[in-house]
Amino acid sequence: MLGAEPRWSSRAAARLALRQQLERELALCPTTPLAPAPAPASTGTPAPANGEVRPTSANDRWFMQELLQGMRAFDNYYLLSYDVDGGQPLSQALLPAHRRMLQAAAQDAFRTASDADWQRLLTIVHPDVLSLLPSSMLAARSPAVSANAASASSAPGSAQRTGLADDNRLSINEFLALVDYLHPHTCHYLVINAGLRLSRFWGVEGIAQASALLREPYLSALHKLSRSGLFTDGSGLYAKGVVARGHAGRLSETLNFLASRGGRVLPPHPLSATRWQQQSFALQPGRPEDTTILLKVPQAIDVTPFHGSLGKSLGEVILLPQPLRLTDAGAAPRPPGAAAHVPVYWLEALEPVLSQRQARGVVSNIEQIM
Repeated sequence: MLGAEPRWSSRAAARLALRQQLERELALCPTTPLAPAPAPASTGTPAPANGEVRPTSANDRWFMQELLQGMRAFDNYYLLSYDVDGGQPLSQALLPAHRRMLQAAAQDAFRTASDADWQRLLTIVHPDVLSLLPSSMLAARSPAVSANAASASSAPGSAQRTGLADDNRLSINEFLALVDYLHPHTCHYLVINAGLRLSRFWGVEGIAQASALLREPYLSALHKLSRSGLFTDGSGLYAKGVVARGHAGRLSETLNFLASRGGRVLPPHPLSATRWQQQSFALQPGRPEDTTILLKVPQAIDVTPFHGSLGKSLGEVILLPQPLRLTDAGAAPRPPGAAAHVPVYWLEALEPVLSQRQARGVVSNIEQIM
């Protein structure tokens, strides 16, 4: 059940049964961390009946809640958006309602782009992406592009005009995957990130493999944006809000343990953050995030141009996976407006040169996790 499934949409009932079992087991668990249970041989405790899994530690609950969240997102969002069993690329696997949503999001991103961002977008996207836009929009902002849009993909001088070869620009699948990940309502970031966490931390590959239709072009898009140098943000300090006290506080305990020892971390997936500390979700009323992480790294990928009107004010960036070191939470500078009860952790890049080499395409952490 937790491995790869050849026909994902046909196994929804089996996954629902597993989800319900996980919910029942978690409901029986106390909310305080538990010590590992003694071995049955020393206590005579019978094994759980009917194949039930009885979590006996905070680690068990953390795993089960991660698995439950990933399965919920996969079944309730992902399967309602894509034909995952058709063997088609992303742009052809979109179900009708999701196709309309992403096309509207793509048009909103271009429509609300500043002149500078408009030029960056035209430079990085393959001409096929322009088919998502109405001709009136192209005619209003880029008459030359509008006149050549129909034949741009086969025009012999297209690479020279943009300075990027076609294989270094975002294909329509990569562009749509990035827009989908950033969209405020699709929730597919939950599927991608949960799948990669489950794969890295617990060796559960099912969700990561099942979401490859979206995950692979998304990661490829980030790789191309990083190599292009057109979307590099060099602010150097970024903020991220996380839910650390959930999952029985396991993430909070882990952060405290690593921070007290200057521990290393290697994120299992690219990290979304903001260049504006006051925009950390942990500082926004009504949000579930309860902890702010400050990340001091040389650079990040500016994804603001790919947002629509709602997302452009977030100052969102994406950080590629790289080794980071935690420092003592008490020594971290606090973002403006951070309440005293909101924990703040400081993560610093261990090897700044790594990011610089990565930007030149010499090293790619994305390829390591795909």
